[in-house]
Formats: sequence, structure tokens, C-alpha cells
Amino acid sequence: MKNGVSLMEDPDGARYEEAYPEFKRAYELSGSLNALQNMAICAMKLERDGEAIEHYEKFLAGKGDSLEAGAKEQVERDLSTLKSTVSWVTVQSDKTNVTLTDVRTPAKGSTVTNTYTIGIKGTKLGIHPGQHSFTAALSGKKDQTWNVKLDNGSKQSHSFLFDTDTPVTAEGLKPDDLKPHGDDKTVEMHRPVPAYAWAVGAISWATIPVWIGLAVNAKLVRNDYENNVKGIAPIEEQNQKRDDVKKANVIADAMLGVAGGTVLISTILFLVRPEVPVEPAEQAGDSPRFGVDYVIAPSVEAAGGGAFVTARF
Repeated sequence: MKNGVSLMEDPDGARYEEAYPEFKRAYELSGSLNALQNMAICAMKLERDGEAIEHYEKFLAGKGDSLEAGAKEQVERDLSTLKSTVSWVTVQSDKTNVTLTDVRTPAKGSTVTNTYTIGIKGTKLGIHPGQHSFTAALSGKKDQTWNVKLDNGSKQSHSFLFDTDTPVTAEGLKPDDLKPHGDDKTVEMHRPVPAYAWAVGAISWATIPVWIGLAVNAKLVRNDYENNVKGIAPIEEQNQKRDDVKKANVIADAMLGVAGGTVLISTILFLVRPEVPVEPAEQAGDSPRFGVDYVIAPSVEAAGGGAFVTARF
């Protein structure tokens, strides 16, 4: 902390570039809010505006209420100015550990230079508006340069590519590199209905008429009880017929549950079926287009109903 203060108060002029890392080290070791404020001042003087904003916001959050009115107003004024003028630039490369040098040429005065390290993941920099020249350098590669004029509050992005004509290594993997090489033919895709989905669907079709038959039977048994037995026949016969009504209703309800469950399951299987490549035989029409040829033949008889299913997978 003392070293940083001494560098800022150097008789020959404040040495912000050297003081900045000293204050960073002091803050990391002690969490001193004074060190954090000095980091903000150094970052602002070095025109690393995004870092200055971050430091000032943390400082105000931690010590704002205990500051004297004048000191707090000054910090808030500096923060407001930075936020209104900062230019945000997102930079990345197809390689890691790339050294990026930013040189800003002001209308008056000396150039301002800052250095960063960037890689494949985009790095967002908050910098001073003006005319900038960004140079990305990597050992063994030709430097890449980007010249740009940044306005107040502008947002820009740029990628520095070192391997534009050669395969990209794992350090800079591109999405296209995951695609198969050599054969660029378009693969036709389709979503066949799996055999198991057809099987469950067939079961649901078979159970529906069975349920209908059982429901009709339950209705007939109940009508017979209501019209011919209830309050007329002997008590023992009434009790027996009432049990028959309950049994018929339970069986019909159970079959309804089975029918509804199979319909639901077959619908889900149909909706989530995967997409697969069309096989050559399928394209030529030599095999079932949807994975199965089938015939469903419903059957309804006096005693109930059902369905016969014939399928070729």
C-alpha cells in the first residue's frame, strides 16, 4: 500500500501504471477499501475505464455511507462521467494467451498504451473513447491489427484470427471443425415411428372397443337391477345383483384406465421419437418408410370387442 502511495506521489509525476499493481496486491491481501479507491483512480488515469467503474462501484458499496459529503460527491461524479463515456469492446482470438496492445491516439498530448491478455473466450474491455489501434501478438504468428474509432458509449467487437487457412487446434476449436470431413453430401433425415410406439398404439386401439363393450355391459346390468330387481326381488337377490353392478363398474373403470394410459403413452412415444438418417433402402422404397407396415382390424362381438394387428418391422 505504501509503495503504491509513494509511486502516485512521485515528485517527477504520478506513476499510475506502476502504482496500480501495488494497490491490487494490497487489496487482495487486506481487502482495504482505501486500496480499492486508489485502484479506481489509477485505472481511470490509465484509461482502463471499465476497471475503474468496477472499482468505484465496489468502493461506494463498501464505504459510501461513511465518506464525507464532498469526498462522496467527487467519487460519484467520477463514476457518472466514466459510465456516460466508456466504450465497451469485446475481443477474442482463435488462440489462447494472446497479447493485445491497445494504443489510443488523442487529439492532443501523448498516446496512451494498455496491454491485455485475451484468448478464445471473449474479453469485454471498458476503454476510453477515441482513435484506437489494437495489435494482437502471438509467438510464431504474424501480428493482427485492428484500427477503430470508438465513440462515447459505443459497443464494438472483433476477433483476431491467426489461422485463417489452416485447421484450428484445440486451442481455438471452431464449430465447423466438429463436422465430418471429406463427404459433404447432405444426409436426409426423418423421424420414423418406432416399433414399440406402434405396439403400444395397437394395444390402445384394442382396449378402446373392449372398454366400450364393458361400459355398455355395466350400463345394462345397472338398468336390469334398477328396473327388475331393486325393491322387487328378494333381499338376497337384490344384494347379489347390486354386487354384480359394482363389479361391472369396477371392470369397466379399470379398462378405461388401461385404454387412457396406453393412449397417453403412445402419444408421448410418438412426440419424442428421435430423428435418424434415412437408410439407402428406405430412400429406394424397399422397406417400410416409418419403420413398420401394419394393419389394424377392429373386432366387435356381442360379448365384447377388440382388434387384430398385423405388422411387418
